[in-house]
Amino acid sequence: MFHLFDLPSWGYLTAYLLDFAKWMFYLAVVCIAIMAYKRKWLMLLFFVSYSLAYSILVVLTYYKGESGLMIETYLPPLGLYTAFIFILLFSEKEKPKLMLGITLWLLFVSCRNIYVSSEIQLRRTNYIERIIAYGTTLPNKKYILNEKNLPIDFLVVPWALPFETLLYSSLESKDSSVTFAFCSPVNQYGSLAKKTNGIIGPHWAPEWGFHNNEHFYLPATEYLNVNSSQADSAFQPSNYNPSNLKLIPLDKNVTVPYHGSAYAFVRIINTSGKKIHSIPDSAEPVFISYKIYDLQGNIVEQELLRTPLDVDIYTEYVQGVKINSPKDKGDYLLEIDMIRGENNWWHCQARTKLHIPGKSIFRWM
Repeated sequence: MFHLFDLPSWGYLTAYLLDFAKWMFYLAVVCIAIMAYKRKWLMLLFFVSYSLAYSILVVLTYYKGESGLMIETYLPPLGLYTAFIFILLFSEKEKPKLMLGITLWLLFVSCRNIYVSSEIQLRRTNYIERIIAYGTTLPNKKYILNEKNLPIDFLVVPWALPFETLLYSSLESKDSSVTFAFCSPVNQYGSLAKKTNGIIGPHWAPEWGFHNNEHFYLPATEYLNVNSSQADSAFQPSNYNPSNLKLIPLDKNVTVPYHGSAYAFVRIINTSGKKIHSIPDSAEPVFISYKIYDLQGNIVEQELLRTPLDVDIYTEYVQGVKINSPKDKGDYLLEIDMIRGENNWWHCQARTKLHIPGKSIFRWM
């Protein structure tokens, strides 16, 4: 039986409305209450019916939840319709100050949210810069990522990644060009990845014509998979130890929002001579994770958050590690390390300071 509320797209839509568009949702609820109080039943029927029908249409269009960005793109008509109802209800002569006050508040909240939304793009750009730097150290210049290793929480819609990496890497010079495609499983493209001409584009049009010119240059090489299975017998965690694997923090101080999350960055230096596989599909998968200590050296208990490696690590890579805030504000010590299975730490840890600011006056926006 079909269950609308169990669809991934419904979960994304409700989470987005309550987390990022909550004031539009609150305004819609207030408008519904006023229409009911004034017995404007026809207006109420139209408003509720349109809002529900439009939301269901958006949910069914991307029912797998495969494109959160597109779901967000289709939501502005809901806000526009809510604004029309708000103006109709509050534009009476005796309520101009109230309408002006609510409008100014909504404008302030919206402007702030526009500013805050830049954080996702900054993280995305940082990720692209890191994989480009990685790609320039290898000879192929054309690479395939495993979709499961993509940091999808800020990459959001990754279909353009092959073109983004090619364009961004070529800004310095055409000789620095690299491109990253992605797929799941990693052998999805088969013979296409072995072609030495052309590049792999988005999944709906993977075979993409390409010719070197004055702006771009890619060598006539095959694609290289840069995410390898940890279930492969060639990957032996016993090959790595503190003498040949080091984690160096790039930030002297890491700030994580109160009851939020942020990324800390470490440089992983592998001198073992063997690459570290990155697809966590073994019985005891390897991730990069962290511990938090208070200033007295006591570990702070919280749910363990594991981050998969972005790529296989041959010699060196700058890896982002997602950090969740402890429940209390204050200063802590953050220890980042590799972990295998449930609690098998590699003791190659990087330590840095962690700061959790107090509650922000903007936390309700």
